[in-house]
Amino acid sequence: FAPQIAIDTTKAYTVSSYLNVKQLTSGEVGYYIDEYDANGNWISGQYKTGVRSVGSNTVTLSYKASSTRVKKASLQIIVTANSGLLAYFDNVVWVLTA
Repeated sequence: FAPQIAIDTTKAYTVSSYLNVKQLTSGEVGYYIDEYDANGNWISGQYKTGVRSVGSNTVTLSYKASSTRVKKASLQIIVTANSGLLAYFDNVVWVLTA
């Protein structure tokens, strides 16, 4: 889980990160955005994408809050159980796009 960041529900964001998958025998590395209220209570989440192949990439996704109740968001990386994953993950950047 990444730290929670404050967001503006009227804006859209681009979230990017570096992912280098060296080994993956099954499943995926999933990208999921958790959404929280002003007190840090979980409201909902959005599955965004999954990486299912070996290779080095900058993974980029779009994010917009699901409701005006959302005040914070956090990137969560999910690894499928028994995936045989060997990977490096780094450099998450949130950019306001609109």
